[in-house]
Amino acid sequence: METIITATTVLAMFMNLTDGTNESNYRYNAEFDNDRVAAIVVYTDNGDYLTKKLKNCYSYDDAGRLTQKETLVWDGGQSRWVNRDCYAYHYYNSSYTVTLNRWDDDTNSYATHVGYTTYEMVAGNVMAVNHYDWDSQRECYNDGERMLVMNPNDGVLMAQKQCH
Repeated sequence: METIITATTVLAMFMNLTDGTNESNYRYNAEFDNDRVAAIVVYTDNGDYLTKKLKNCYSYDDAGRLTQKETLVWDGGQSRWVNRDCYAYHYYNSSYTVTLNRWDDDTNSYATHVGYTTYEMVAGNVMAVNHYDWDSQRECYNDGERMLVMNPNDGVLMAQKQCH
């Protein structure tokens, strides 16, 4: 399986955000570490000044694959970044899994588990994407959305949602 979430992918995403065609009120700044995007800070453009909005921090493994994306939000009253959520990326032979955890102020950690999504190549250029939500009352995962994503032709991406 070709891993698509790499340091190069994160850099390309940042370059697309800042290519001059962005007509939103948001502005972006990247922080680099060893030629990799370590963080992207999002600002709101208020016309005369920029206001910090959020910060995405990125971590990679030795192969250059994304292992973690942490999102912080700006608390203007406290003048500091506040943890919000964290995506962790786990790679396997023909698949990878992305887990999502929310920040828990009581434990001062990413303790609130939300769910996870698996991405697995199932045939040629067909990838199965399955999402599972954590049910904290029953303490188990519930089946969420399922989707097959395929690329039958270069440059064409098609998706088919499976309902059950």
